[in-house]
Parts: sequence; C-alpha cells; structure tokens
Amino acid sequence: MKGKDIAISTNTIIEYATDKILEKYGLSPDDVNKVAVPQIPARLEMLQSGKIDAATLPDPLATVAIKNGAKVIESTDRLGINPGVLLFSDQALEQKENEIKAFYRAYNKAVEYLKQNDKSSYIDIVIEKASFPEDVRDTIVLPEYTKAGLPSKEDFDGVMEWLVKKGLIGKAFSYEELVDGRFVE
Repeated sequence: MKGKDIAISTNTIIEYATDKILEKYGLSPDDVNKVAVPQIPARLEMLQSGKIDAATLPDPLATVAIKNGAKVIESTDRLGINPGVLLFSDQALEQKENEIKAFYRAYNKAVEYLKQNDKSSYIDIVIEKASFPEDVRDTIVLPEYTKAGLPSKEDFDGVMEWLVKKGLIGKAFSYEELVDGRFVE
C-alpha cells in the first residue's frame, strides 16, 4: 500500500483503524495518501470504479465491496479494535442509573440471542434495520458480538495517544476521568 491512495473519513474511527492497519504492516500514515471522502457510499463507488486504490469501509458497504470483488486487507475484528463506544451525559449517569443498567442488560441479552440462534432466524431484521442491501443476505458475515464491557486501559491509552498526536485534543484524558464501570455487569 506504500504510496497508494486510501479513501477514508478523517479524524474518525475509520482513520484510527486505517492507521492501526498500516502500523500492523510496518507502514506509517505518511507512507500512504489518505483521501478524505466522508460519504461512505462515495468511498465505495470510488473503490469499485478504480478511482482509488483502497478504502476503509464499515458494514454494510464493506460487505457489498467484498461481494463485488474487493479484497480485505485487514479488519477491526481481526485487529481486536472494538469501535463501539457508548457515551452518557453526567446528568444521565446521575439520574438514569436504572435505565442505563437496563440498557446494558438488554444489549447482553441480544448478544446471547445471536450466539444461541442460527443467523437465518434474525438476518431479515438485521438487513432491514441496518440497511443492508438484500443481495448480501447469503454473503454477509456478522462480527462475533461480545457482551458489553469496559475498554482495556491499553486500548484507551492508545486512542488518547492517537487523538493527541493528531491534535484533536490538547491533552490526553485519564482512564479514570472517562470510564465509568458502575453500569456494566
């Protein structure tokens, strides 16, 4: 990928994941030409029409790209990057403790359902609610969902380092400042 054009959305989890993928393969972000294409469908179109060498895409469009012949270089799943983050206001944390705990219980119950049931029992709902194209029904590969949990301090610190290095925040926050484990069972 050295010297190639990669379509991304800048200052996002997409760029963070791209940088981590490059790092895994011994490249720095300066070794490639990151092309800012914030609209995900436009990124997919540029990749499929050969106007760009590579693109970092989330699902469902990553699945569409693969179905149409794109090759996967790396994925956040294989790298162990969990892009899912939930944020609650201080007010919600103080006033809606029971509701937040109920939300996490429901999430974990859904994870158990996915693990215990065949994909055919829920894929129609996934396609509808996640706006997947119908034609990926048989090729879609869903991630291995895990119960809600706290980020590791190592992962948190890595993200903080990246944010500071990119100038997106002035100083790194501590794990204790931003992570509240009261609600995750």
